[in-house]
Amino acid sequence: MRFTLGQLTTMFALVVSIATAQADVVKVGITAPLSGFQQGVGTETVSFWEAFAKHAENKGLLKSHKLQIIALDDAFDAKKSTVNAQKLIDDGAVVLTGAAGILAVLAMIPVLENTKVALLSPNSGAAELRGKSPAVFHTKPSFVAEVGRAADVLGSMGADKFVLITDDVPGRKLLIDQFGQRIREKGSKTELLKTLIIAQKDGNIASAINEAVALKPSGIFLMIIPGLVPTALTSLKQASYSGLIATWSVSATDQVVKAASESGRSVIFTSVVPAPTNLKLNISKNFASFCKEFSVKPTFRGMEAYVSALLLVDALNRIPGRVTGQSVWTALEKTRNLDLGGITISYPSGTREGSEYLDIVVLSRDGRFRY
Repeated sequence: MRFTLGQLTTMFALVVSIATAQADVVKVGITAPLSGFQQGVGTETVSFWEAFAKHAENKGLLKSHKLQIIALDDAFDAKKSTVNAQKLIDDGAVVLTGAAGILAVLAMIPVLENTKVALLSPNSGAAELRGKSPAVFHTKPSFVAEVGRAADVLGSMGADKFVLITDDVPGRKLLIDQFGQRIREKGSKTELLKTLIIAQKDGNIASAINEAVALKPSGIFLMIIPGLVPTALTSLKQASYSGLIATWSVSATDQVVKAASESGRSVIFTSVVPAPTNLKLNISKNFASFCKEFSVKPTFRGMEAYVSALLLVDALNRIPGRVTGQSVWTALEKTRNLDLGGITISYPSGTREGSEYLDIVVLSRDGRFRY
């Protein structure tokens, strides 16, 4: 069968179109706890990324690409995280995100560096991960900054006698020392009564709460993994504790917010992204519209995913031609002063810190955030 030049041209264009469409799909890999006591962290992260992939296509945010989210459950197990990371990359993921926990990120680093695939926005602000690998791109301040800010705010709100409740996750000693140092800087009348350490898995948080309340502190800071916080809040209610309760940004998951509301107590959170309900900021307005579009509840974890996704969109739109792990890595590290309408992301030469945004929000008794 013979074809005319016009027919051949049309066929060639069709083949190119199909190949281009296939090449345009950018796979984002997520290894996160989708089961177990930390599943709230993983499921929330995945659901927002999946919604954003549709949002980006609907709104034409990407010039010539489409996002595809592929997620695997690591059950908060570092060994599974490493296996998942390799599998996701083998399956075509050109960037990973959502990894939760210090050990998971540390375990994944050799895989990331060997394959030149970046890990964007790990769900950990551990100081041990800062400067550890050029493959890890942070989009929020470290836990050290958060803990210091929490101590300052608790003191400014009238607390002068504290109990710190933490878990046995690696790296907590540095944070305990930071909290104690900031408390001492408040003056001789400010005191850290006790630091209670519980096991992150099967730890008796209720017993620790009762011990803390018995010391009659004016402020309790919960420096624990999100999965333990709901039980802690319930125990504080049962113990009729009336002092200040504070925790950090990693606890601002939907399940923790729900537990705080049900406990009928105000809870102070550090915040590493703009509050989703602060509609004075453009990014919060856009996030609210995004959430309405997909009928999802605006959350801080969702906002973190949203910030990371917008950063990835910006990087992808600066990549000419085929997208690879190396090209995403390079585009991310060239990000300078990306203004997202309330938070700025930047990676000055050789750094991977991303943002210095740090604020305080209060979940009031009526279930609303104040900022």
